[in-house]
Amino acid sequence: MASHRDICRQDEKGYLWYVKRKAEKELIKPGGENVYPAEVEKVLLQHPAVEEACVFGVPDKEWGKQSKRSVPPNQALRLPIPRK
Repeated sequence: MASHRDICRQDEKGYLWYVKRKAEKELIKPGGENVYPAEVEKVLLQHPAVEEACVFGVPDKEWGKQSKRSVPPNQALRLPIPRK
């Protein structure tokens, strides 16, 4: 999940590959606290149900910035939903 805040490369087949986050986007400061997206992603990825994770900052009226995350589930560990 790359955005205009990420650095990517395109291969000869036209596929985009994530390289890294732009330096100015490696820190989110909600309410003056330092949140490093890469550190949060690293923790999220330790859970077996998480296949990939992306943490990013979004504008927030109260805090200035707020962190959001996109965490698609690991398809191999999908659990059935119990039916009543």
